[in-house]
Amino acid sequence: MRRVRRRYVALGVLWTVGAVATLFLPGSAVPHPSPEWNALAHITFFAVAVALWAAAFPGRLRQVAAVAAVVAVATEVGQGTLIPGRGAQWVDLVADLYGVLGGLALGIVLPWVLPGRARRSRRP
Repeated sequence: MRRVRRRYVALGVLWTVGAVATLFLPGSAVPHPSPEWNALAHITFFAVAVALWAAAFPGRLRQVAAVAAVVAVATEVGQGTLIPGRGAQWVDLVADLYGVLGGLALGIVLPWVLPGRARRSRRP
């Protein structure tokens, strides 16, 4: 694995662990922002994670998206069943999935803008 890819794997692991840990904080430890800020946090967590994993594993966007969607569902189910003071919410799951889509969009664009990455040539 090239050094650049290893860097994105490391960043992906750190971001994903941090995001999932934050999503699993007990309800008493979580500030209660407006619904807009809450949705933005969910979108950001998943968009950044998917973008990092897409950079780590170029050409595997479908697999990255599938795993991220499973993690999104699992975190909501976990919040609803395992965490005191938290509950599963459909709006959070939808925000997570929007984050996955945003991360995929970044994953499609990243190969053209990241340093050290081979650019794809376009055929006329």
